Amino acid sequence: MTVYDVTVRTLTPLHIGDGNELRQGFDFAVRNGRTYRLDEDVILREKEAQVKPDAKGGYPLPERLLTDADFQNRVFFRYVLPGVPHSEEMDTRIRSIIKDIHDCPYIPGSSAKGAIRTALLYSASKHSGSTQLPINYQKNQRGRYIKEKAASNLEKAVFRPAKDTANHDLLRALQVADSTPLSHADSPLAIVVVRVFSGEEPQTPISIEAIPQGKLLRTTIHVDHRLLRDHAQKFEWGERTDWFVHLPKLANAWAQDHLEREIAFAERGEFASPLQTYKQLLDYQTKLRSTQFLLQIGWASGWEGMTIGALLSAKEQLNVRDRFQLGRPPGWKGEWHPDPNQPFPKSRRYRLRSDQVDSDLPFGPLGWVLVELQARKESNP
Repeated sequence: MTVYDVTVRTLTPLHIGDGNELRQGFDFAVRNGRTYRLDEDVILREKEAQVKPDAKGGYPLPERLLTDADFQNRVFFRYVLPGVPHSEEMDTRIRSIIKDIHDCPYIPGSSAKGAIRTALLYSASKHSGSTQLPINYQKNQRGRYIKEKAASNLEKAVFRPAKDTANHDLLRALQVADSTPLSHADSPLAIVVVRVFSGEEPQTPISIEAIPQGKLLRTTIHVDHRLLRDHAQKFEWGERTDWFVHLPKLANAWAQDHLEREIAFAERGEFASPLQTYKQLLDYQTKLRSTQFLLQIGWASGWEGMTIGALLSAKEQLNVRDRFQLGRPPGWKGEWHPDPNQPFPKSRRYRLRSDQVDSDLPFGPLGWVLVELQARKESNP
């Protein structure tokens, strides 16, 4: 078993959602360029005398129970973030980031491992030399293709060649722990405003909680060499067991190809600021040590960051888009087929400058991190 101490440094803001949306007035309030996460339980307890229905039977929102002086009292707030959402209207929402029970953000091991899995799958598929990847065109009971199953045949061939069960999966040997949560003393979160850009009119802004650029998180990775050694032949893993030794190299190869495609997209869309960031990341990658690699994880990874679709031939990619209805406009009724003359994917999620949240100009990408591995001296193969 080799144990790696792992540091993860955010190179751009990072958002991994918990599935919740925070609501203006109920969950947060905005004052003087800051966003206050309300502690509803404390507010309702301390302001109990004010919690009375109006003539229509409605109760005041938690924010309305606070005075200006109350915003100087941290007891009413779970945490306070720099930055404000894209609007201060009462229906404004903020997408919440995943946190522990103390409201401290962290990176789930499953998110990091998922990004590593994509990089390894990409590497294996690219070096196979084939553009005819084994796509699974399985249908559900309603006759629709199940896009979540699209890569299952390929994953079986790469990770589970002997038998299609979790116990036979090569990545059983790779165990990625949740990172240590960031303390509120380190100002671990900020409000970031994002828009979807495609070269056409940008979509409505989305406000998110994000870990800012430059934050350092720590976790561990365990590689079970005994499992690899004892089952490599029986489970038909072959030389794939060497991937864990060369993980930084393989992940960086994926990141380089990914960044080059993002540069091409930003050039087509004339997105100057994201283009500069991508070029800086690509240049930065050339200076990394052998124990370091880049990953893109979280909410804004998109098609390019979470699939190996870029390796498909143009014909097969069009077939995938058609069968799985990828790129179908929301609310479209009737039959739909993708336009082969239109690029896919045609959009990206970019953040806006913190002082220009109503801007139509993108500022930069999300989710890029630097990962560094340090093997513990007491680790045994």
